[in-house]
Amino acid sequence: MGPPEGFVFNVGAHEWYHNYTTQQFLLGGLPDPVNTMLLQEPKWMLEATAQWFAAEQASIYGWAAGVQVQREIAATYEAPRFTDLKEWETNEGLGSYGLLPFIGDLLVEESSRTAFLRTYWEARAVTTEPWQTAFDKVFGVDVPTFYAKVKQRMIDIAP
Repeated sequence: MGPPEGFVFNVGAHEWYHNYTTQQFLLGGLPDPVNTMLLQEPKWMLEATAQWFAAEQASIYGWAAGVQVQREIAATYEAPRFTDLKEWETNEGLGSYGLLPFIGDLLVEESSRTAFLRTYWEARAVTTEPWQTAFDKVFGVDVPTFYAKVKQRMIDIAP
């Protein structure tokens, strides 16, 4: 007996999205783009986009109930322990993946689904400016302000 079909689908969609972001950097034309730029991205952004995309795809293809259960578990058990998104900028500090769709929701609310899933990565692939600059341009909010909004969101969703 293997993992549930919905879980397998979710993981596949998540990993597919990582391939998509890598391809954006390869197509951007910067020298050695994957090793120099992609690795500088905040890990929460890399994982939040992939996790949010996977959850959206799972809902489209009939696993909405499973996605909802995961969100409820994250809200109940993980949001109350949330500390600070800044700590999630590196692999060492990456918190629970269960909270990442909530971060994705907030970015979509700040701008749009397209900005979150595509425009940010297209902007990052053609510039060597710091990710914070591209983030501000694409989403219309600076990183410290966004981090404060995420912290408030975690307070709001906790039971």
